[in-house]
Amino acid sequence: MNRLSKFITALVLIVALSSIPFVSGLASANSLPAYYSGTVDYLIDIRNPETIVSTTTNRNCVISAVAVKGTKVTLYAYNSATGTYDVLRNAYGEKLETYVGSSGLYVQQITLKDGLNSIMVVANSSTVTYEVVKLEISLLNKGYMDNVNAKFKANGIGVKDIFR
Repeated sequence: MNRLSKFITALVLIVALSSIPFVSGLASANSLPAYYSGTVDYLIDIRNPETIVSTTTNRNCVISAVAVKGTKVTLYAYNSATGTYDVLRNAYGEKLETYVGSSGLYVQQITLKDGLNSIMVVANSSTVTYEVVKLEISLLNKGYMDNVNAKFKANGIGVKDIFR
């Protein structure tokens, strides 16, 4: 029995140790689980959008930040079909992933889809030091804005009157 318990212990240890590279290597994956979170909170400071929940009428959105030099920043978008965040890619199929230079500035433009866009910003300086920031950016389509304007006009209010 002693030999069997040693074998089982060794097997459990091997399985546990072999899973460590997978967990720490997730930051460069093509897909991340929705519950993915960081280990630090000092690598990146998102400046635009100004809040983690925002609304816009512009399909093109610029994400900007200040980050620690040498930090790798990768953008992911939530995929409701799989329940995961998938890496965003440019028109050439390349990951929206870059290293922050000596200026400490990070800027990346993304194209939003109508409705809610759940974006995950992953900044990492190593496989064990990474920060995750989740953004919720809602794109209001033209039809929605036309409805808002029609409601204001029906009540004798112009959009310019609201912003005086």
